[in-house]
Amino acid sequence: MKPANLEEYKAIPFKERGQALIEIAEEFNEKPNRKTAALLKNIAVLGGIDSEQVAKAVVHVARNPKTWKLSRNILNAARGAAAPHLLGALRDSNRRKFAMNLLKEMPDQARTCAKQLHDPEISGYLIEVLASKRMARSAAIECVNLLTYKAKKANAILVLTNPAVAPHSAMACAAALRYKKKKREAKNLLAHSNIAPYAPRHLVNALGDTRAEAAIEVLNNPQVRKYAEPFMIENADKGPFAPLVCELLRSWGIEPPPLRRNKTKTD
Repeated sequence: MKPANLEEYKAIPFKERGQALIEIAEEFNEKPNRKTAALLKNIAVLGGIDSEQVAKAVVHVARNPKTWKLSRNILNAARGAAAPHLLGALRDSNRRKFAMNLLKEMPDQARTCAKQLHDPEISGYLIEVLASKRMARSAAIECVNLLTYKAKKANAILVLTNPAVAPHSAMACAAALRYKKKKREAKNLLAHSNIAPYAPRHLVNALGDTRAEAAIEVLNNPQVRKYAEPFMIENADKGPFAPLVCELLRSWGIEPPPLRRNKTKTD
C-alpha cells in the first residue's frame, strides 16, 4: 500500500520502504502532481537511506519531461544522494538532458562528477557539466587535484582550459604550485592561452611564499608576461609584495613607476 503522507511512510518497515518509494515514483511519473512531489521531497529531507532511495526512485522514472520541474526540487533536497544516480542517468538518452541540467546546479557535487572523468561513456557530458557557470569554480579546484591521475588528467585539462572555467583555473593552478607532483602541469596550464590573462594577479600573490620561484618562472613565460607587465606596472606600489614586483620589473628592463602619494585636503 502506497503511503499518502510522511507519517504513513515512517510507519512502513525499513525493508519495505524501497518498494513503496518505487510505487510512489512510478505513480508520479504517470501523473506528475505537487502533492506527490511534496511527499517525495519530505522523505528526501529525512536523510540517510531514505534520501538515497528517493533519489534512486525519482531518477529512475525521470524519462517523462513533464516531471522534470518537480523532480528537480525533490533531488535538490536529496542532494549528495542524488548525484551518483544522476551520473548513471547520463548513460540513458531519455534522461540525459534532465541529469545534466540538474548536475549543473550542484556545485557541491563537482568532486563526484570529476571523479568519473575517466569514464569514456560519460566523460564528454561531464566536461560540459563541469564547465557550466555555477559549477566552474568548484570544477577548477577539483580538476587541479586530478592532474596527478593519469586516467583523468587529459579530461581534467579540457575542463581547466575551458574559457568558462579558465578564470578559476588560474587561481587553482597558482595554488597548486605548492605541490611537487602538480607543479609542472600547473605551470604549463598557467601559460595556456585561455588561462594566462587571469594568471598575473594570482602569481604576484605567490611571490611572498614557497611558490615564489615557480611563480617567477611562469611570469617570465612570454605567454604570461604580456599580461603580467601591464598588471604589475599598475600595481607596482600596492600590496605587501610591491618590492618583489618592482624587482621583477627591473629584471625585465622596465623601471617601475614612482610610489604614489595619497592626496590630502591641503594638497
